[in-house]
Amino acid sequence: MAESGKVSFNLDASSKAYNFQTGKSYFKAFRLPGKALPYRIRISSFALGDVIKRAHIFYPQIALLDDRFNIIRQSALGDFTLIKAGMSETLGLPVKLEGDFVIDDPNARYLVIFTTHEQMRATTPYETFKVAPVILPGVVTAVPTGKEEIEIPHSPFGLLQLQIIGTTGPG
Repeated sequence: MAESGKVSFNLDASSKAYNFQTGKSYFKAFRLPGKALPYRIRISSFALGDVIKRAHIFYPQIALLDDRFNIIRQSALGDFTLIKAGMSETLGLPVKLEGDFVIDDPNARYLVIFTTHEQMRATTPYETFKVAPVILPGVVTAVPTGKEEIEIPHSPFGLLQLQIIGTTGPG
């Protein structure tokens, strides 16, 4: 992993898979840069699908490993928040799961991203607009009629992005 910049990648059927203690998952592993501690890595996972009501999203599990591949620390269910994605970030659906992971252990050498069976059984709530079709001569459009909460299922597949966002500080 470079000391700055972003890394984007897909986790899908062409990715490596491993049978972790928490279940089989596609994964991606990174060697951490030799950067001054502490620093933060922002992990984003983008919703995929043709429309938000049929979307799915990869809920990441992050594991920090030492040089002998022992787990130092892991993320928890709830460490990621569903937020609006920027227009320049995605060509698809405008939402993503995002969370920051602090690298503060001098023994940390690797970061692994995967998912768990527990996370795969869960969903993430999202509030969206209800719409009703309006048919006018030569035009079909949709008009918002209120809001509704939908549940976005977690998926074994995903489009993710990692970014080192700098040192940690107060606040």
